[in-house]
This record gives sequence, C-alpha cells and structure tokens, in this order.
Amino acid sequence: MDAMPPRPSPASSGSMATPSISRPSLSATGSLHTPTPSSSSSSSERLFTPFKEMISGGEGSRTAGTASAGLVAMKDILEAVDTLPFVKYLASVGVQLLQYVIEMQITNDMFRNLAFRAKDVIVAVARSCDGLQSMAVQLESDLRQLTSTMDNILSFATEKASRGTLRKLWNKSEDAAMVKALDKQLTHAFHIFQIQSDVTSRRQQELMMKQLAELSVSPPIP
Repeated sequence: MDAMPPRPSPASSGSMATPSISRPSLSATGSLHTPTPSSSSSSSERLFTPFKEMISGGEGSRTAGTASAGLVAMKDILEAVDTLPFVKYLASVGVQLLQYVIEMQITNDMFRNLAFRAKDVIVAVARSCDGLQSMAVQLESDLRQLTSTMDNILSFATEKASRGTLRKLWNKSEDAAMVKALDKQLTHAFHIFQIQSDVTSRRQQELMMKQLAELSVSPPIP
C-alpha cells in the first residue's frame, strides 16, 4: 500500500484557508499594497465629491454664481440711460471687484465678503438715485466719499491679485486687518450717504407738498 501524504500542519492549513492580514506597506512609488478600512475611506474622500457639494454645487460654485449675478446687476446699472455719472463709476468699480473674485477663484476669503458688500452698497445707491436728473451738493459730496472708499477697495484688490503665493501667506494677518478697516470705512460712508439721501428726499417731498398746496388754493372771486 502506498504511503499516505503528510497531513498539513494547523499553521499551514490556516494560512491556506484564511490569508493573513498584513499591515499596509508603501512600495517604491509610494502606493499602498493592502489598504486598511480607514485608509480606503480616506481614499474615497479624495476620489469622490461629498454629497452636500454634489447637490449644492460646492462653495466655489456658489461664490461664482453670486459674483456672476452681481456682474449682471452692475452692467445693468452701467447700461441704464438715466444713471448718474457718479453711480456709473461706482458700478464700474463693482464690475472689477467681482471679476477679481471670479478670476482668483476666491471662495472662503474675507475679501470675497467685502466685494459682495461693496456690490450691495452700489445697488442700494443706484436705487436711491434712480430717476434723479441732478444731485444736491451735500449728497454729491457724500457720494464722493463713498467713491473714494471704493477706490481704496479696488487698489487693495489689485495689489492682492498681483502677489505671489509666499507673499500672500506672509501678508495674511495684515490683509485681515486691512479688510476690516475697509469694511468699516465702507459702512460709514454708506451710512452718511443714506442719511443725507433721506434728508434730501424729505426736503424734496416738503417742496412738492408746498407747491401742491399753492396750486390748490382757489383764485379770489372777482
């Protein structure tokens, strides 16, 4: 009778039935041979867009959409026939600021918020001046101050866009302080314009009421 083949030892049979789990090792190219569950999940995070961003378009998409809508509003102001020259200039500055946001792909940045606030202020000013053929002297002076503030914001944006990567990192804290100062300056200038605009509107209303009252007086009976 032929001899029976030797039975495999428990160790060898175990290794054949259930492959041993080895720690992930890096190859020469740096890729993982046997990823663990944690590494595979992190890999999927890199490969797949989060569901929230898939349905909302992501922060970058929302920013670009808001900036694009703002550009349409600015161009409408520029193309309006009855827009005052000062307001048209503000709209041209707003166009440049929003173009910086789009071209530089700014998403989570204080400057992006400042540019959007500037756009909102320009739209509000344009609505306040809608239909005006001329402007009161004091109101024009306040609008000049607002224009100067917009120029400062545009100068900061131009300088920021021209920087290299390292310089952007070095100036991060200084930029935050500058944006806060410009935002405060913008808010102050707009509040002054708004107050003066309200005063001017009230004066115009009083003048109109006075003229209507004079017109409604019955002529004396001969």
